[in-house]
Amino acid sequence: MRILFVLICFLGSLSLYAQDDTNPLETDTIPDLKIKMPKDKKTVKVAKPKKNVFYGKKTRKSFIKNGTITEVFHYLTVNEQPNKYIEEIYSYNPSKKRIYMSNYQKLDMDDNKILHGPYKKMRDNKVIEEGFFYIGVKHGRWEKFGNDALDRDFVMTEKEPHFSPQESLKLIQSMIEKSKLAYADNSFYFLFWGWLVFSCCIAQFVLIQVQYTHHYYVWFLMIVGGIISGWYSSKQSKQIVTKTFVDVANQNLWMALVLAFMVLLVINITAAKAWQNAFPYYILIYAIGTYVTGKLLQFKPLVYGGLINFVLAALCSKFTYEYQLLILAAALLCSYIIPGHLLKIQYKKQG
Repeated sequence: MRILFVLICFLGSLSLYAQDDTNPLETDTIPDLKIKMPKDKKTVKVAKPKKNVFYGKKTRKSFIKNGTITEVFHYLTVNEQPNKYIEEIYSYNPSKKRIYMSNYQKLDMDDNKILHGPYKKMRDNKVIEEGFFYIGVKHGRWEKFGNDALDRDFVMTEKEPHFSPQESLKLIQSMIEKSKLAYADNSFYFLFWGWLVFSCCIAQFVLIQVQYTHHYYVWFLMIVGGIISGWYSSKQSKQIVTKTFVDVANQNLWMALVLAFMVLLVINITAAKAWQNAFPYYILIYAIGTYVTGKLLQFKPLVYGGLINFVLAALCSKFTYEYQLLILAAALLCSYIIPGHLLKIQYKKQG
């Protein structure tokens, strides 16, 4: 009896041991693994784009209908100044219901509104041209649609990429810097003629003071200067140089001033005693040339030198001939010699 009781207890303990040995993951109940799940993050609300606002600038949508042609566009509610170097600026005249294309000088900012935002031109409700304006300037890629060579209607016939205003400004600025470096590299003309005429002015003034009869002989050095300048110019012309619009503008400017200088020279030689008051006009020619060149190159020493020359030209007529020589020397120092050396220094630093 005792043996049977012990056997039953032994078998019962084995069954309990077998139950305890089971894998908790294989049970019917879901085990608690004590894994902390991350809390849901707050969803970020994406702000809806503002209506009729492009590149942060408020616009107003409008359209023009002319027969079968319809133009849909946007214009700035408050006008902004376009880039003054851009040749094609587009604006809208609300009273005349017309879009105009002009340069900065002819732009009417009072009556016209500057185009800004998407543009679409349609014929019979089919798009024939579309693109984007940025402050009056065509921006990004513009596309035109029409009949192709196979006479298929309203297919893309032209893709016209346009610089952004920033890219256009960078291109213009690079052209100006290129022209400035070219002038700095060829500052020979400024320095050579500046020092030559400056020396002749001082030399003639000294000869007048010592009462030398032929004091004007010093100006025959201009012939020697012309020969040297011509030789240097022919040497430089053999080098292939790409000209920018600033280079061409400067070249035409100085060609016109040289012609004006030659006409004045003929007048001073042929007219009686005209040479006694010739220097104010010469200084005026220097003033125009250096001021405009300085503005084109965005080089302030030339601009300031030109402005000083305008003042000296007005004052020069108040003095006698010998003291006009000193004023002419001062004009050359301000407009030719000092700016020429500064251009040369700038070229060496950037070179």
